[in-house]
Amino acid sequence: MDEFRVNHLIAESSFPNRLEELALKTGHLTPALLQKEIGKMKNPPRRIYLMHAKPQYFPEIEKEIRGIARNSIRYLQEGEVLTI
Repeated sequence: MDEFRVNHLIAESSFPNRLEELALKTGHLTPALLQKEIGKMKNPPRRIYLMHAKPQYFPEIEKEIRGIARNSIRYLQEGEVLTI
């Protein structure tokens, strides 16, 4: 991806950082794992759209995700249509 500029990234962060092992076993991301993946990109995306946060962990995930890129992250709502 080094040669391309990703303006918008749609990703999921289902579990908080403390449940990283469970996230990895089930094929999901935590905020820290998402940050690690974004860190691999030469040019980070300008806007990140998140989905699939487990409701019982949402407050914890939201707090942890703020450390990644405060102003560029937006949570998608169920049924929302995103026009890019």
